[in-house]
Amino acid sequence: MSGKKPKGIKSGLRKVARRVIRAPGAVVRKMSVLIPLPDDLEKVTSYTPSEEADPAEAGMSARSVSAIWSAVTDLYCTGMHPALSFCLRRRGRVVLKRAIGHARGNGPRDHAGAVKTPATPDTPVCLFSASNAMLAMLVHVLSERGALRLMDPISHYIPEFAQNGKEDLTLLSLLTHRSGVPALPAGLPPDTLFDHHKMLDMVCRAAPFHPGGQGTAYRFLTGGVVLAEIIRRVTGMNLRTLVADLLAKPLGLRYFNYGLAREDQEEAALNYRTGPPAAYPFSWYAERALRIEWDKLVAMSNEQRFLDAQLGSVNFYATADEVSRFFQCLLNQGELGGVRVFEPLTVRRATMEATPKEFDRTLLFPMRYTPGFMMGGSPLGLFGSFTQHAYGYWGFSASFLWADPGREISVALLSTGKPLAGVLSPAFFRLMSLISWYCRGKGHETVSMKKPHRVPAETPEKKGRKQQRLTYNPDRVSEFSEKVLLTLVHESERLMKRSAYQRSNKTPADVIYQDDILSVLHYKPLRESYIKVMDRSVPVEGLRYKTPLVFIPPLMAPGFAFDLYPERSLARYFLARGFDVYMLDFGRPERRHAAITFEHYILTWMRDGLEAVRKDAGRKRLSLWGYCMGGLFCFLYTSVLEDRNIKNIVSVASPVDAHQMGAAGKVLSVIGLPAHKLAKLFGMSVKDLDPRIMHVPGKLGTIGFNLTNPLGVLKSHFDLLVNLWDRDYLIGHDSLENWIGNLLDYPGRTMQEIVVQMFLANRLGRKGSMKIGPHEASLADIRCPVLAFAGNNDKIVPYASAHKVMDMIGSQEKDFLVVPGGHVGVIIGSPAPEHLWKKSADWLAERS
Repeated sequence: MSGKKPKGIKSGLRKVARRVIRAPGAVVRKMSVLIPLPDDLEKVTSYTPSEEADPAEAGMSARSVSAIWSAVTDLYCTGMHPALSFCLRRRGRVVLKRAIGHARGNGPRDHAGAVKTPATPDTPVCLFSASNAMLAMLVHVLSERGALRLMDPISHYIPEFAQNGKEDLTLLSLLTHRSGVPALPAGLPPDTLFDHHKMLDMVCRAAPFHPGGQGTAYRFLTGGVVLAEIIRRVTGMNLRTLVADLLAKPLGLRYFNYGLAREDQEEAALNYRTGPPAAYPFSWYAERALRIEWDKLVAMSNEQRFLDAQLGSVNFYATADEVSRFFQCLLNQGELGGVRVFEPLTVRRATMEATPKEFDRTLLFPMRYTPGFMMGGSPLGLFGSFTQHAYGYWGFSASFLWADPGREISVALLSTGKPLAGVLSPAFFRLMSLISWYCRGKGHETVSMKKPHRVPAETPEKKGRKQQRLTYNPDRVSEFSEKVLLTLVHESERLMKRSAYQRSNKTPADVIYQDDILSVLHYKPLRESYIKVMDRSVPVEGLRYKTPLVFIPPLMAPGFAFDLYPERSLARYFLARGFDVYMLDFGRPERRHAAITFEHYILTWMRDGLEAVRKDAGRKRLSLWGYCMGGLFCFLYTSVLEDRNIKNIVSVASPVDAHQMGAAGKVLSVIGLPAHKLAKLFGMSVKDLDPRIMHVPGKLGTIGFNLTNPLGVLKSHFDLLVNLWDRDYLIGHDSLENWIGNLLDYPGRTMQEIVVQMFLANRLGRKGSMKIGPHEASLADIRCPVLAFAGNNDKIVPYASAHKVMDMIGSQEKDFLVVPGGHVGVIIGSPAPEHLWKKSADWLAERS
């Protein structure tokens, strides 16, 4: 802790600050409005040693804790903060809970005889804009309880809001600062702030500054007015009562609420206008963000009517310790001290990145938002260096509250000084940097540039028996003649009715759910005692396992990839092995579906489809079995929704590291960075194109697939020519050709996201995460057992690309196997039943 003010000050910053304060003449005094600093910092420092844990218990040292507090005192010594209240928790332990300065009586314009009230860690301070964090969690709790839905239009709850093009704005767009109505007209009289109905009417009549959802623009007042009204209408309760019932009482917090009770108002710290005068461009910037004159807002915040009010985005009061406890509850997935306040999924939804890093049109610098919080950044961000995992809020003008899961910290820095540019001071930058440095965690992990270890591919087994050669000798004339005759018969049938040789999708199934082109199939139990798989017989065991198995097909391949034809039907095989089998069929997209996104596939179709499976089966826990992009969908769905009812995942040839996808991957790794630079330079990227331009026809996919193995295509035609007499061979060939020759369209918007996030940025390969709409899907959040496969001759998704998932997922139980086959052969080739099918069925049987 800082002691008496030393003569030989170590910090150059402190020297500069105090010289400015004590400099003679009126010039300096006119330039800045600063508080008088005491000679002994100990006299204005308040804390209880017994309330602070041993730093070692939090993975810190006494030296690091002392350095952080020293930085807080340096910030106080700038003279711009009459009172600073600071609380730092790490790993759930309070390592700093202190206050420095005066709550009242030591403002820059307070007279010399004013009674000075020291600030303590229990002094309530107004959070101003940071009130939005608590307001957002109220909304999320009500969403959790079914009182409202984030995707509902605001006009569903406030019909009068549907004016001037705001009809489609949702609660989510409001929480993520994409409402298009960030502020009210400039020069708003301060008294208007206390007239809720007038404020609401102004917001409802306002036209959006830009189309809703098109870009981020921080909202100071408008969001609080609208959300507070929605909460009142759906609950019939005011904000103060609701905060007390849902947040303050469960967490045991005294002041934590909107405004203060009359008996507590004398305890509140007063706010003071400090720092340099409001000069251009800072004055213009402040007016743009607040719409209320800076000095008037500060003065108004000390009035009794402000302390009595319940202003959604403005007047939440709390101590630094209370704020830190609140954010610690979020770090603990909604639980604190044995009391559950939020469900884990609610916390996840509230703290996941919802907007990419982009230029905020109000704050005028890049920002990232969750549905309720501001996010940090890397290498520098709002909450220090390498804080890309952090979420919290910045309150008018130098109060910061945040949690950083990567560092396991919850922090509250509350200031009663309201300097116009206080966050630009070196002292503030140093404090935030030291917190980041001494609480290092995931944010400071380095990325290894070492190439992944390549395991030698297994020796391929011989694929099937060689085709018998036609022999032209007198002893076999009758056999040759028979083959010629059969060839003519088969070709005649194929010309007249090609579908007779295409036996795909023949296993009986019921459609239990449909949504546009999506269908959810439930395969019926087999009636026979044995089924034929290739040239082997497999006994039908009947239903043995309680956990339903759901197949997830690739986007480009039709759903019958799992039911190619009876002798090569993965669905029939798993039915025979005793599984209850379902499949999500994403249907056949057309150009009219070009706007379908990853978010729609995963957060709508997969979520609703799997919910239909659960209802039909009467079971919550499911096993997922995905091929290619289907396997990737299994991972992304499980991670983005943190669905703990996914019991097992099997993935086959699923691309994770796009830059390891053969020659194409190497090209992508070279052009990825230049493409990103060009996109930033020109302010436009692939994702800005019309999705109809990026819509990929299935025929183009077929051509691309064939080009990966042109010799194989020629060989298949030759094999067909010499086996036209063999009906079984033709059934297999035509069924497979029906699959490969009729690949599905890739919706344009989905292809844009694949190109930007997977191909160019390689987010899954580098970070193990990617954006799903407004959400961040991190493979590290997967906890269920995972079995992944790769084909030893797969040219599209080679070993290195598929194996990367082992480095990214958070599952304790995970296995990776290499099996014979290329990208298609791995799942339906001759060796597939004995290797891929059997091994995955045996693995699931032990866990179902």
